[in-house]
Amino acid sequence: MEETNKRILDNSSPEVENNDAKKVKIDVESSVENSSNNEVSMTNVEESSSVEASNTEVTEASNTVETTIEETDNNEEDKEQQTEFKIKIEKLPQYINIPDLRKIFQKYELRFWKCKTNLKWDFAFASFKSEEERQDAINKLNGLKIKTSNIVVIPINDNKDKEKKFEKRPSNISRKGNVKEPEPEDTRTPNEKLMDQVTPFWRFEYKKQIFKKARINKKVLSAMVRTFNQKGRYMEDKQKSQLGWVKEASDANRGLICPLDEVVKSPVLTHYRNKCEFTIGHDFEGQRTIGFLLGLFREGVTVVLGIDECVHVPEKAKAVVKHFQEYIRKSDLDAFSRKGHKGFWRLLTTRFYKTGEDMIIIQVHPQDLSRERIEQEKKNLVTFFTDLMEKIPDLHISSLLFQESDEVSNGATEKAEMEVLMGSKYAHENLLGINFRISPNAFFQVNTDATELLYTTIRDWCIDSVGKDKKIVLLDLCCGTGTIGICMAQYFKRIVGIELCEQAVVDARYNAETNNIKNVEYICAKIEDAMKGVFNKIGRDEEVVAVLDPPRTGVHGSVIQAIRECAGLKHLIYVSCDANAAIQNFIDLCRPTSNRYKNNFFKPVRARPFDLFPQTRHCELVIDFKRD
Repeated sequence: MEETNKRILDNSSPEVENNDAKKVKIDVESSVENSSNNEVSMTNVEESSSVEASNTEVTEASNTVETTIEETDNNEEDKEQQTEFKIKIEKLPQYINIPDLRKIFQKYELRFWKCKTNLKWDFAFASFKSEEERQDAINKLNGLKIKTSNIVVIPINDNKDKEKKFEKRPSNISRKGNVKEPEPEDTRTPNEKLMDQVTPFWRFEYKKQIFKKARINKKVLSAMVRTFNQKGRYMEDKQKSQLGWVKEASDANRGLICPLDEVVKSPVLTHYRNKCEFTIGHDFEGQRTIGFLLGLFREGVTVVLGIDECVHVPEKAKAVVKHFQEYIRKSDLDAFSRKGHKGFWRLLTTRFYKTGEDMIIIQVHPQDLSRERIEQEKKNLVTFFTDLMEKIPDLHISSLLFQESDEVSNGATEKAEMEVLMGSKYAHENLLGINFRISPNAFFQVNTDATELLYTTIRDWCIDSVGKDKKIVLLDLCCGTGTIGICMAQYFKRIVGIELCEQAVVDARYNAETNNIKNVEYICAKIEDAMKGVFNKIGRDEEVVAVLDPPRTGVHGSVIQAIRECAGLKHLIYVSCDANAAIQNFIDLCRPTSNRYKNNFFKPVRARPFDLFPQTRHCELVIDFKRD
């Protein structure tokens, strides 16, 4: 899912990517004396860091003194003359980090100058300011048992001549000294480059797109198997025994952690996006242009190209862009540029729905214009879009909104108010026979036809594993505007939606009331804060099934912990729009029981991909998790 409202959740709680909280804190004494009391954290294999010890203090109450590289930065001359006496520490348990090593050095009253490791390494480097300090470290650390490993410490003869200058290896020479073949000249047109950026699968026939997306999801499910196999080597026997099901599942599913169904194809392959955000900027010739950035601004790209050939953009949106581009080119106000933070016109957003209600949002930067000048431009916009509906017969603007934003970065924002210039503040869409109100910044799936297939599967999976004599309570986590729960309300005794965004909860309650749905309630709170209160109200004759439909990067680890701690929750359906980004959530649901992850673990029993984004690499993956 790639929409604005889903990003709200990312800002309100730490993302899965920011995995510092997942780094294990190792108790050195128990690590050395009783390795059975420790647990190795299964941090995302893609996340690693190499850091130097810093910001430490000298404490008189302790015999331990920590010295860092930063201390040498105060005197550049001393830094140049400093000779490093290095050691390499081998056979470390994986996911040992700098704070962990610092504790070990403190315990044995060792002073290191610099230290370097990486969360994926099983080794580390440390430097000292004298040969005596290095030899002391070797004597005390060599053979030391940490977790299940006896570490090996060896000296490194790295007394460099500091005055020696090393030339940078030429880019056309490999590390082995071989001459690389020159890269072929990029003969693509600018429009082809843009298409390859926003719809990278546009060159492939749909059958091949589906094949590629199936392979992407297979890699995720096989990566889970490899992760558990790798981390299992560092676990104690009690935890390792809880992973026996992984090998059984892998053997039964050809290396995957669960069965993977075929990709459910989208009913619509082109022009399917009901929401598009277009940047207003300048093209190669400096003309004001509405379209997409040809690259990333952080890489210095500021060129905006038109969207005439973009296959995922609706034709009606292209028509609006074409006419509005003519309008801003005639305007005495320039397009916004992030270089210098100058210009007025910033963003054009279109939201077109099957109900015939079209929403258009114009975002500008007020600069130093007078209020009178901005008010006049608002009147001009009303006149322009009123006339535009006569030029584009199927354009029915029910909502024309205006937003002033002085943010540094381009894009939709919730920090500034939306002013209604024409019509209503909301649009409506029909999904599985239910009418939903959509706020300007609200998340709503961009491919309505494919979403109906997705929600039908979620509903069926929620129901088919529960006995007919049971009354099912559906827990809709990250419920947004309530689309999943409301679409399924008739099949369940009760729906409980939990959502952090207050505006989304307002929309969800409105949608339930408008559709005369009586068996739903919504809680505006963090999931981890609300879960226990919800389960306190669950009756003995009720079975709980949860659906978790989080932002692209998944949810914070505390959410998974809260789910694990609710023993009454046996069935969870995870809807991921980027399985690679959410893989840590999957692993945490399945990891063995520990002090951090309470109660029994979940097992994935089946997975099904849905192609909600034809012509792109993206694909929704629904995984059915269950536990005993």
